[in-house]
Amino acid sequence: MFSNRRYTIVVGIAALFMVITGLATVRASLPVSPAVPAYNPHNLIRLHVVASSNTDRDQQLKMEVRNVILAEATRQLKGARDVEEARHWLAQNLSSLTRAAEERLSAEGSPYPVKAQWGDFDFPDRTYGSLVLPQGRYEAVRLIIGEGQGENWWCVLFPPLCLVDVADGGETWTATAPLDGLSYPQEHRVELRFKIIEVLQASKERLASLLSAGPF
Repeated sequence: MFSNRRYTIVVGIAALFMVITGLATVRASLPVSPAVPAYNPHNLIRLHVVASSNTDRDQQLKMEVRNVILAEATRQLKGARDVEEARHWLAQNLSSLTRAAEERLSAEGSPYPVKAQWGDFDFPDRTYGSLVLPQGRYEAVRLIIGEGQGENWWCVLFPPLCLVDVADGGETWTATAPLDGLSYPQEHRVELRFKIIEVLQASKERLASLLSAGPF
């Protein structure tokens, strides 16, 4: 016979075990993406800059074009309320962005032509900090420098999430709002899963110890 004290402890641990198991089941069924919708793959506009070749010089020129485009687009689009406003601005200014890119190339002593394309393009998986843009087709502005045979660079043009430090050529990812449809890396979910397993295992061991022990 259990004493009243042991009975109370056993029932309490069993109830805790059931609650944790239920929470684990609910957590497993929840989407990984943030709960508050904001931007998703259907209202992002990405930026894709393709270098003329893979020479060091042409790769550096690609980054110069990147800096010019992001500086202007970030300044103009940070006040856009939605993707439609961003599209309206692009429709009016795509040619001026192209000219700005060509002017920078000329100033660098490499007057390559720049071809601008605006449409839907295929992109691979891409990680920005703790966020992942899954593989798929995205609306994007693509700038092709010269022969367009070099390695490319991409980020997000709208919302203006990719901020470039022109002084040192670095880049940072800044999420200005939750990104619905974008996910966090797998390790965050794995870490949570392991923690739940640890708690469940500890509860089971405690319950088994109480059941096998003698009366209090």
